[in-house]
Amino acid sequence: MSTDNGDNNSEIVVGVFDREYSLRELVSEASFTRMNADIRATGVRRAVLMDYLGDICYPKDLAKSIWYEKVAHEIENNTDLKTSLVPLSNNEILAPVIHDFEIIGYLYLEFESELVGQQENLNTTMGSLINGILKQNIQSGYQNLLTSGLHSKVVQDSYDEICKKKQLVEKSEKKYRLLSERLEEEVKKKTQEIKNTQTQLMHQEKLASIGQLAAGVAHEINNPMGFISSNFRSLKGYARDLQDMIKGYRTFMVEMDKVKGNNDVLNIVRDLEKQLDIDFLLDDISSLIDESLDGANRVNKIVSDLKDFAHPGSEKPSYADINACINSTLNIIWSEIKFKAEVKKQFEDLPEVYCYPQQLNQVIMNLLVNASHAIENNGEIIITTKADGAFVIIEISDNGSGIEEEHMKKIFDPFFTTKEVGKGTGLGLNLAYNIIHKHNGTIDVESTIGKGTRFIIKLPVTYET
Repeated sequence: MSTDNGDNNSEIVVGVFDREYSLRELVSEASFTRMNADIRATGVRRAVLMDYLGDICYPKDLAKSIWYEKVAHEIENNTDLKTSLVPLSNNEILAPVIHDFEIIGYLYLEFESELVGQQENLNTTMGSLINGILKQNIQSGYQNLLTSGLHSKVVQDSYDEICKKKQLVEKSEKKYRLLSERLEEEVKKKTQEIKNTQTQLMHQEKLASIGQLAAGVAHEINNPMGFISSNFRSLKGYARDLQDMIKGYRTFMVEMDKVKGNNDVLNIVRDLEKQLDIDFLLDDISSLIDESLDGANRVNKIVSDLKDFAHPGSEKPSYADINACINSTLNIIWSEIKFKAEVKKQFEDLPEVYCYPQQLNQVIMNLLVNASHAIENNGEIIITTKADGAFVIIEISDNGSGIEEEHMKKIFDPFFTTKEVGKGTGLGLNLAYNIIHKHNGTIDVESTIGKGTRFIIKLPVTYET
């Protein structure tokens, strides 16, 4: 006979695993069906399981008949039934189903008449045995229900705890997401502030450089303006003489109309022409005009380059001719260099570079001004440009005093300067370094004390943000 109760299917009330269970919960229909099949093989004709009220549990489809009337009568009237099984006839017994000292139901057994006649008290013996097997099934079912209920409670408690933690995590996640968004906005704001500050510093450095160059630029403008003024004063005198000459010619023409063959008037005109040196005037007028126009163009070029240099520049990069940028910057600071050094340009044909031209002009100016400051007199500055695959190389070298080895690691640091107070901001090379790296390029320096310094800039032709 099988005592397996694994098919007990009972609905467990979560959180109430140690309650009282009904007979139908403790013994499933499938379990009783298997047990019934086993005990019928031993000679049991009918087996019926009823609850403590006498209602039939299993088999469910069993009809009530005469046997049930006897059972109902015994359940209601027989007090011995509370503690032991009671024979109803020679081949019928009714046994109480007891669990935890309480009657939870009854087991009715009807044996085959032939089997009972073979041995005395067989019905009570078999009844006790079968009832004991039923009790084992009930105990097993009860343990399974307890275990299942406890497991369900633990799972539910764990699930509740997980749900609670999940809610806390979601709340925390939402909080940190908001914090992250605010932090991201703050970072963007601070980044923009830094960019604005850097742009302002760069522009201030430009203005400071322009202030230092102002006297030299004024001198450069004053020279062409001086000879332009002188030329126009001369032109004014020439024009007055020409006016007199033209008046003389007009007088001559009038007199020639009046007097035929009057050579005295012709002689007067010729003497006046020699006196005014008309041939020289005609030649020198053209030369003075050409020279004045060239001077005016020089002034325009200096002013234009100075305006371009001082302009903050576009926020968007554009294609630029590096050689033209160097020439433009050199034109602005020429007064700073020409009395100290000779500038040699060794330019190769270059592809246009996608960059911020005004910012590169700032770099070139800072390096050229530093080179001129490193030279006492009769020096030499060499500017070299060349193409190198997808890059453009700019080299600016001088034969000045050089840089101390202890300063080499700090020359690109902000506010570091070896110049006297008031002569340097300490931002020139730092801005140059930042601008070149902004263009995804590199800037390196080589220097020897007493021999000079060389800066090497390597820029990609295509700028990527």
